[in-house]
Amino acid sequence: MSHRGDLLVGENRERETLDKMSSDFCGGPMTYDVTKNISAYEDEKLDDDSINELFQYLVDTEQVWEMEAKYGRKAVELAEAGRITLPDFGLDTTYFFGP
Repeated sequence: MSHRGDLLVGENRERETLDKMSSDFCGGPMTYDVTKNISAYEDEKLDDDSINELFQYLVDTEQVWEMEAKYGRKAVELAEAGRITLPDFGLDTTYFFGP
């Protein structure tokens, strides 16, 4: 039994949520195309600079913490490598995301 249709509905719902969150955060239509860049990231079509830009944007808008856990883990990984900056959580994130 295939669940591809269910996956597409979930993906579309996540894209709509991201678009709405971006629009709400920016106070109008978004200028950074989150959906396009997440799709490109998932398809492994982004270079390192674009990955950094995507995840810094997701962190800055706090969207990354509302997404699937793999995005939060990737943000922490990039921050630990010095590629992006996380807000000061006031705690050791290793407890949550592992060493």
